[in-house]
Amino acid sequence: MMIDELITQIGSVIGLPTLKLDERGLACFRIQDAPDLNLEYDEAAQCLHLYSVVGTVGQHSPASMLTSLLVANAFGARTGGSTLGIDDLNGDLVLSTRIETSQMPPTTLLNILERFVHNAEQWTRRIANGNLDGDDEFATSSPMPDAPQMAVGGQWV
Repeated sequence: MMIDELITQIGSVIGLPTLKLDERGLACFRIQDAPDLNLEYDEAAQCLHLYSVVGTVGQHSPASMLTSLLVANAFGARTGGSTLGIDDLNGDLVLSTRIETSQMPPTTLLNILERFVHNAEQWTRRIANGNLDGDDEFATSSPMPDAPQMAVGGQWV
């Protein structure tokens, strides 16, 4: 993965042409009123993690809260394909996704970022309001415009 190319492409897509990772492989930025968006390069996995803190969980979080988070995670159905998790260092509830290639069209990258920002905003509101099972509108994890279509019976549709 050419991480510098990917970061340059992300910066271009979001209007921050000078976006760069720091010496630790991290960058943080905000788009409008969304929670902070963090980029972290994972050299071992050859991917870029995109994540936002959407809330916190206490040591004694009710089981119903944790169940709601797991249900939302199932198949990415209520997270736009991203994953909710708990950062065990500080109890933050994190929404995250991985970008695993620098070889994608800008429209695809923009779609990933827009969907992620939308879902980070939704989950931040849900956690703040304690409404984890509400009917907010979540961005779907539908195929990207430039992604190959599904294969059905060995034929591409």
